[in-house]
Amino acid sequence: MQIGCCRTVEFGQVARAAGCDYIELPVVSLLADQDDVAFAPILEQCQALPLAVAAFNRFLPPDLKVVGPDVDQRRVDRYVATALARVQ
Repeated sequence: MQIGCCRTVEFGQVARAAGCDYIELPVVSLLADQDDVAFAPILEQCQALPLAVAAFNRFLPPDLKVVGPDVDQRRVDRYVATALARVQ
């Protein structure tokens, strides 16, 4: 059995020291609403982690509406495409 921790990338070292085998990151922490320049430091941190990023959670930011009259479909499409690319 593997033990994981649901936290942001900054807690990777702490999770490893606590005995975790992997970390589960929130997708919203990958800044899918921002450009690659803003994401670059987070990617570097993920690549330097001493444990695997095995899963993700919290896919949508709270202000991104996907149902109802306030849906910005272009924003949703951009966010989903960027988020999925970054998760990969």
